[in-house]
Amino acid sequence: MPIDKKYPQITSYTASWDIPTRAQKDSIKNLIEILKKEYNLTNNDIYEHDDISPQKLEEKQKICMRKIKLIWLLCCNIIFANPIPPYAHLWEIQPIEVLEVDTEINWKNSGLSNQEALEYCKNTQSLPKDSKQMEQYLKKHIVVWSLHYFGGAGCTYKGKVKFAGKIWNFVSIGGITRLTTESEWIELVCISKDCYPQAWSDGE
Repeated sequence: MPIDKKYPQITSYTASWDIPTRAQKDSIKNLIEILKKEYNLTNNDIYEHDDISPQKLEEKQKICMRKIKLIWLLCCNIIFANPIPPYAHLWEIQPIEVLEVDTEINWKNSGLSNQEALEYCKNTQSLPKDSKQMEQYLKKHIVVWSLHYFGGAGCTYKGKVKFAGKIWNFVSIGGITRLTTESEWIELVCISKDCYPQAWSDGE
């Protein structure tokens, strides 16, 4: 039986796929989580490509194609209805409370003494911050879809913040910051000139 009425001579096909990069995997995972949350979907609504390919489930081809079209429409709706990343608007208007903050001024097997590591922190404008300083620093960040296109250098800030009614763990290095819970994450960058330390865009 042909798999496509438009091309009846085609009855089967095979294909191979490049291995996705880490950034592509993170992007797909993030998009899936957005779709699940936005449209109250569960993991049972998600299908692997091989599970819905016409050559394996030819009798369910029409149903599968409808699902593919629906997912595509949902993606378009998310992109055009929500041109900014999740939490971006809340980040602008809601307060951030830093509950814990610690600055790692050294790391295992670095070969640096504490004094040398502290000098590195100083040179990269990432000296230790207290809770208030960290709050002020985080408020200068902006929410982005992905950290893939940004770079930064400096010592590591780690801790916990309260934001949007939730407790988040955070790690910040060189103006690149990631907030996480068990099921969500927010990616942020600090790229303004008054960010210390400051991230940079790979496109610059």
